[in-house]
Amino acid sequence: MGDYTPVPKDIFSQVEAPGRYNPDFIAADVRPEKIAETESLQQYACRHLGERLPEMAREGRLENCQAIHRTLAEAGLWMRVQHGHLVICDGYDHNQTPVRADSVWSLLTLDNVNQLDGGWQPVPTDIFLQVTPTERFRGRRMESCPATDKEWHRMRTGTGPQGAIKRELFSDKESLWGYSISHCSPQIEEMITQGEFTWQRCHELFAQQGLMLQKQHHGLVVVDAFNHEQTPVKASSIHPDLTLGRAEPQAGPFVSAPADLFDRVQPESRYNPELAVSDRYGVSSKRDPMLRRQRREARAEARADLRARYLAWREQWRKPDLRYGERCREIHQACRLRKSHIRAQYDDPALRKLHYHIAEVQRMQALIRLKEDIRDERQKLIADGKWYPPSYRQWVEIQAAQGDRAAVSQLRGWDYRDRRKDKSRTTTTDRCVVLCEPGGTPVYGNTGDLEARLQKNGSVRFRDRRTGEFVCTDYGDRVVFRNHHDRNALADKLDLIAPVLFGRDPRMGFEPEGNDKQFNQVFAEMVAWHNVTGRTGHEDYRITRPDVDHHREGSERYYRDYIAANSNDDASLPPPEQDKRWEPPSPG
Repeated sequence: MGDYTPVPKDIFSQVEAPGRYNPDFIAADVRPEKIAETESLQQYACRHLGERLPEMAREGRLENCQAIHRTLAEAGLWMRVQHGHLVICDGYDHNQTPVRADSVWSLLTLDNVNQLDGGWQPVPTDIFLQVTPTERFRGRRMESCPATDKEWHRMRTGTGPQGAIKRELFSDKESLWGYSISHCSPQIEEMITQGEFTWQRCHELFAQQGLMLQKQHHGLVVVDAFNHEQTPVKASSIHPDLTLGRAEPQAGPFVSAPADLFDRVQPESRYNPELAVSDRYGVSSKRDPMLRRQRREARAEARADLRARYLAWREQWRKPDLRYGERCREIHQACRLRKSHIRAQYDDPALRKLHYHIAEVQRMQALIRLKEDIRDERQKLIADGKWYPPSYRQWVEIQAAQGDRAAVSQLRGWDYRDRRKDKSRTTTTDRCVVLCEPGGTPVYGNTGDLEARLQKNGSVRFRDRRTGEFVCTDYGDRVVFRNHHDRNALADKLDLIAPVLFGRDPRMGFEPEGNDKQFNQVFAEMVAWHNVTGRTGHEDYRITRPDVDHHREGSERYYRDYIAANSNDDASLPPPEQDKRWEPPSPG
């Protein structure tokens, strides 16, 4: 290469289009692909029939069994009775395992079909001549597909630290929630079961334990009657039926506790946040701080000894010896002995050479059989878990099955830790979760009618400026907000938090978590409406879940037809500046 040459002063003029470093540029990670199996027959049937059959039933088009057969035939499927249940089969491949019909639509059962006109009728043999299938099932094959969110997150962040916390010390004090659960929850359940629940009896029950049931904002809370500075507890966390929406239809409108409640009802016990010991029960081993600390330290020492025993056992563990080399040498030695006998037995060179070849063939056959035996033995050891050393958790499970008390305690500790994990990652009847890109950054900034507040854990909480109510929380990889039983209320909530969802890169996509049918449908319709009307401000957004994204595509087609029909009647949509509410008609 020669000596060093200084950089010419006109180096950038010699380059046609020099690049430049941009510190504000954010490089988007490309999701890797993997070879995986395509959709199953059940997923294919749900995609074609999961929404169409209920829609036909609502419109009164499922008058007899033949209507169901014709609908299935359009997707290349047919239905028959197997072991007393209806199953859906592939019309092109009879070797394909059928799926239960009620797994595609819960009402598609033999009892319900028998209630139609004519009852159950077998599928005609010429059904595919009467109805030409528009599509056929082509799944169950290997194709290249993008990695799932869980796999992609593991690729980006790794598996995490493998070492466990050797000792965990938690508070010895009982919370107000735990006190209310242990003292009031069984009695409330008994009153509701016997049909004796009234607001007066409920107030008297809480007063006996030194508590009060009060109305706060739009719900009910339980407070300490003797310490109003204590943080109240949501009443529905003590008993799920202790809410205004569920209790008022049975007991009437909520009635506040009377002023002379504690004059008529003497408290039998009181909540003490310092000692966490009620007046009903004395100091016991369950709530003795010193005894609990000693037990924790003893468990920690036992688990440390358990870990040391595993490391010592792992150090001495050796893979099972299959004696492959020794068994090969035995075969070779047997071949050599056979050749020596041939030399002593046959004098004719041609005949001796022939027997030599026979001995060699027998040796090769023995070696092939040995390799097959070794492979079978190895597979059996792998199936039994003896070919590889078991992990620490597997080893602990084995020791616990043998009666090791430290191993049993370790399993209980792992189960307790798993139950204490973050619960805000799943959709429930009270909570909706929208999954975004793993490792994403929360949207921090006031958007629309929402005011952002940064939390200590890095999440962003959004509050409605008009009402001051909490709306949603953005964790970066997910957006969590309250679920609503009313469809219109849920649609209004999604329209309010739409700027938080559409403030992300449209290439990443998002999806609703869980199988809440109403939430998934409203979410898909909201995304479809914003894509059609161009309110996202970017290109069209997609939903990474195929079943929900299929509903979005159908909703977009319906909305475009709806807008085109209104445009022909000189009815145009108002601009986004004038209409901030999302009230599209339902496509169903």
